[in-house]
Amino acid sequence: MSNNSLGPPQSQSGDLCDACADVFAEDSPILGQLHNLNPFAPSQQLTIGPVSRVWESKCPFCRLVSQATLEIQRNSNLTVEPNQVVAVQWYEKGGLPGFYICLLGNGTNQETIISFTKVPQAWNSTISPGRSLACFRDIKQSQIDFDRVRSWLDRCDAEHTKCTPVSYQPGTPVSLIFPGLRVLRFIDVEANCIVETDRYCRYMTLSYVWGSVAVSLRLTRASKPQLSQPGVLKQLSLSLPRTITDAMLLTKSLGQRYLWVDSLCLVQNDPQDVQSGTAVMDLIYELSNLTIIAATGHNSEAGLPGVRDGSRPVNWKPQSLQVLPGVKMRVHTHLRSLLSASVYSTRAWT
Repeated sequence: MSNNSLGPPQSQSGDLCDACADVFAEDSPILGQLHNLNPFAPSQQLTIGPVSRVWESKCPFCRLVSQATLEIQRNSNLTVEPNQVVAVQWYEKGGLPGFYICLLGNGTNQETIISFTKVPQAWNSTISPGRSLACFRDIKQSQIDFDRVRSWLDRCDAEHTKCTPVSYQPGTPVSLIFPGLRVLRFIDVEANCIVETDRYCRYMTLSYVWGSVAVSLRLTRASKPQLSQPGVLKQLSLSLPRTITDAMLLTKSLGQRYLWVDSLCLVQNDPQDVQSGTAVMDLIYELSNLTIIAATGHNSEAGLPGVRDGSRPVNWKPQSLQVLPGVKMRVHTHLRSLLSASVYSTRAWT
């Protein structure tokens, strides 16, 4: 096979199995010669083999296909049998370019793909000006990249004028924005207590699953004076569910001060207060600066993986593998698929 400078770099290690080598060959209908817009053209399905062979293979691309089939099985309740034949096909839909997994006879799964995290500069240099081959950012640390999330918020503030209508600017009376409410309460993550305000301000919200765990610390008529004292939430942190304490830490790490959580911002034994709050809960979430969705775990003690260093499970990291010299790929599952398989998606509240 010739080393055509317009084609993809060829594997020098021989790590790819024969089936996967065909996927990345210069004359592959997927990779092929570089095209004028993109080096990957939509193609027919290329068979990798039965799942039993793929799962046992040490080939790096087979390992990625194995991870993808396991993700599909986990998130779609589909049982992938050992004799199931799997193929791949290149797609570029909805900003998710990658190899889609085809379970022959069971259709093509468009929620889990194998995508690039690194490609040689030569690949992009042959594409039309202004275009490049999209790559997913590789994840290298166990903790959330707070700086990156802050940059998203800054960009939203600067460019997304529709996110916060002019009539809902900080300082606007709460009663003009949230019908029936006189004040909004928040967790002040700097003062570590519950505060209330009659003026609209920037804040974050938490949407989570209470589950079977009893939320021991709640805002009640009796506890309100105590929870309003600066520093009290730090003193009582062991009585707070892990998801809430992680959300407080995340809020502070993003440079924000106020967090709205239902159990601590609505007086739980005051029917009128709860009714007034729940009546405008859609607006409370809609007008927050950011909503934290605790989509992992089964209850409020699950926490937020990645907020604290080392808090992600051992197998959290999407494994990026080198399939060719200078070419790395990993498995990516669409957020909607992950959410649909979570306990969080089964609830109707917030």
